[in-house]
Amino acid sequence: MRFALPAADAHPQRPVWSAGRLLDDPEPEARRTIRHVYLPPMRNAQQELASSSGNRLRLILAAELGGEEAIKAFEEEQAEHFRELERHNKVKATRKRINDPLAVLTAGAHPQHMGLSFADPTLVSIARALRTRMSDEGLDVEDIARSGLGYANLLYIATVLAELEAARGADLTLFLVEEPEAHLHPQLQNLLLDHPKTQALHSQQPRPAAEGTPLGRIQVVITTYSPVLAAATTVKDLVVLKRCRTLAPKAAAPTVAHAEANRSASTAVPDGSKAREKTKKLCHILFSQAAGS
Repeated sequence: MRFALPAADAHPQRPVWSAGRLLDDPEPEARRTIRHVYLPPMRNAQQELASSSGNRLRLILAAELGGEEAIKAFEEEQAEHFRELERHNKVKATRKRINDPLAVLTAGAHPQHMGLSFADPTLVSIARALRTRMSDEGLDVEDIARSGLGYANLLYIATVLAELEAARGADLTLFLVEEPEAHLHPQLQNLLLDHPKTQALHSQQPRPAAEGTPLGRIQVVITTYSPVLAAATTVKDLVVLKRCRTLAPKAAAPTVAHAEANRSASTAVPDGSKAREKTKKLCHILFSQAAGS
């Protein structure tokens, strides 16, 4: 451990933990068995989905295809489609329109001719050419800009959730979700919470596996300012972070929220409407205190 005492007018430094040399990773092999999927705060999902980077679609395509051989076969299949398009009569006519004057211009020197062909397709270029579109069920899909912000955010979240399907390749996948409630109706917030929770619970179920096969576990970590999302989970799954005004804890009586939290955490909470109402009441107390501090 290394820690340098800061100057009087400087911010304190963070302690640095290390094993061996100072810059070495203490547990590199263990760290490689953990992967993460990050869902950033929803700010402009429409712009993200309409971009031509195609990074997220490429990851989903790669997970769907599997290994390198399957990806190569997919790229070759698309290349054959492009070669077939190159033989289209209109493409041939376009090529002739350019070659006719080119032959005249180069006849007195070294005669030249040109051809038209597509670049060799790769998984990256194919993903960049794809565009996400959406509409109500039963209607033709339209540009994502025509959709509401809430549903555009859900579509973006769906592309991130699709990455979790590849979680079988690691012992543990952390699904890190930051403020997912933006632009979402409370009912949609509850539906959003149910899906990753179901996937996490399903990943915990034991299944027969060969020796050395990754466990494929999923753990979901969500940060939120929404009382709706906080009230939709159990008290034992809540971690409340609160910024204190004092530098050191005072030996004062516990607040109402802390006393209620301690009683709720130490008492088995039964299922049913009473438990949900109790959790919702606690969440409103905690969030109201956070807003006032």
